[in-house]
Amino acid sequence: MPETNIKMRNLKKCAFCTYWYDPTNSAIRPINAVTGVWWYDNVMKSQCTLKGSNRTGGEFCNSFRMKV
Repeated sequence: MPETNIKMRNLKKCAFCTYWYDPTNSAIRPINAVTGVWWYDNVMKSQCTLKGSNRTGGEFCNSFRMKV
């Protein structure tokens, strides 16, 4: 499974968006809460409830809304 680490301030990825359907948040997890580094699966696909299309966790969206 491809994975990526990312700092919270750089987020706007679908995996961290409220509109990306992942009710168990299986595509994300914190690595270091103090520094704000998170792991996410950038190739997992799920439906964007706002746009109605399948998107990968690593895609960028202008309608981003943080879920964590």
